Amino acid sequence: RLKVIRTQQGTETARAFYQAARVLQQWLSRLYHCPAPLITHLTDGEYTGPDPEPLARLLMHLRVADGYVLLQNIYISDTFARMVRRPREWRGIQLDTPLEDPYARKLRAMSSPIPETYRKFLREFMNANLDEGSYMLFPGHTPEFIRFGFQMSAATGTQIQQ
Repeated sequence: RLKVIRTQQGTETARAFYQAARVLQQWLSRLYHCPAPLITHLTDGEYTGPDPEPLARLLMHLRVADGYVLLQNIYISDTFARMVRRPREWRGIQLDTPLEDPYARKLRAMSSPIPETYRKFLREFMNANLDEGSYMLFPGHTPEFIRFGFQMSAATGTQIQQ
């Protein structure tokens, strides 16, 4: 466990999302019959440069037969972490979850809702108790939460079974 987390103030999230959009737009026709692509954004602080939210929304509006591109955020922050004590009892971030941290609110707006089949997968294989309608926004202050986020890639393809 990290004792102190300090941001470096050098995260150009919009630039990263722009590159992801470029790659996806080149590959989307070849991925059309595959599971919905999943983009994971792991961050330790606020972005620098332009606002990444418009590009995040563009990414989340790209689509394949299985559904929309999924965007998840794993946020490493002491402030955000305070609201969560035990990962297996955590119910997830909902639209009405009060978030003190303004960057956490921004990340929620840039996160896809967890597909129901993914949520069930996490419940069955990770003992996660996330509520329906939770967003793909995870605290990154424990290895267990980071595993929750990265287990989404193991769930990829389960949307097709709906």
